[in-house]
Amino acid sequence: MQERQVDIAIIGAGVVGLATALSLAPTGLQIALFDAQPQPSAGPQGAALNDWDRRVTALTPESIRFLKSLDVWPLIEESKRGGAYTEMFVWDSEGTGQVHFTATDLNIESLGTIVESSLTTQALISATDAAPNLSIHWGTRLESMDIEAESVRFTTSSGDTVIADMTIGADGGRSKSRELAGMRTREWRYGQNAIVATIRVEPNHSHACWQAFLPTGPLALLPLASDDLCSIVWSLDDALSDHWIQADHDAFVAGLNRALSGRGPQVLEVSERVVVLRNGYKVAEGPAREFDTTSLTRHMTGRDVPQHPPTALMETTETLMQVKNLNKEGSFRNVSFDIRKGEVLGIT
Repeated sequence: MQERQVDIAIIGAGVVGLATALSLAPTGLQIALFDAQPQPSAGPQGAALNDWDRRVTALTPESIRFLKSLDVWPLIEESKRGGAYTEMFVWDSEGTGQVHFTATDLNIESLGTIVESSLTTQALISATDAAPNLSIHWGTRLESMDIEAESVRFTTSSGDTVIADMTIGADGGRSKSRELAGMRTREWRYGQNAIVATIRVEPNHSHACWQAFLPTGPLALLPLASDDLCSIVWSLDDALSDHWIQADHDAFVAGLNRALSGRGPQVLEVSERVVVLRNGYKVAEGPAREFDTTSLTRHMTGRDVPQHPPTALMETTETLMQVKNLNKEGSFRNVSFDIRKGEVLGIT
């Protein structure tokens, strides 16, 4: 056990934590990242249907410029696994609403690039390892944290004490740093799951994205670097996601094609395995038929989640602000609300 001093500590070495560290690296400050997970292994390497990471990210031109500024984008380009897209089709399956636009319409080279999340993470890790003032401590959990006047002092699972002038929490939705800092949240399920997979299509995807807004949730087809492969994200109500997760191959393909209604390419084949990631790391993998809603939710969140909105976590009667009968001509009438201590107000 030892005590160490750093200028900045970042809790979480996922995409956000790593990118933040690299952005701050030119300051010369000593920056240490701590992540509870072991260092992730290299992502897929092959080009066959089952050789692609099921989790992908659509990187916009602005995101790519940001990654270039960190010297990360060249590492992604070298892999030749990024799928640039130049066209977008979006439609409402139950109406006439539709949107279609191209990169040419916007006078840009591409609308973005679909990149496997594991590839982005590995490129960020490589760039971080090359920076002399950055260090990553894998498999190191945050155990306790005290916020002091001039610094933050915390202990880790290795038994070390770390004192940082600034601490940044970047450890995901189940943030330990947020919990220890006493930042309260409320959460609930929306009664939907997302199925992710790689599919083979015909004709080739032609560097286009398709998104259908269905009554049960959106379905997106995202082009990969191989001309005949796309990644899908299919959001479905719980009961339907259970059905499709357990469907056999041919039934699943047929269901996808019906959902697309002939608006996109025809789906020929779907990858065989489901991969579940939590906080950027793979926590489960196996044939789709071995998963149902309950097991998928447990893998994705790390715990059992009730199938109904929980009651508020914070009980308080202290009212900080009260608004009665607020009006704006032509916009809204008779709006009233109370804001209590610990609550967050959202206005749209």
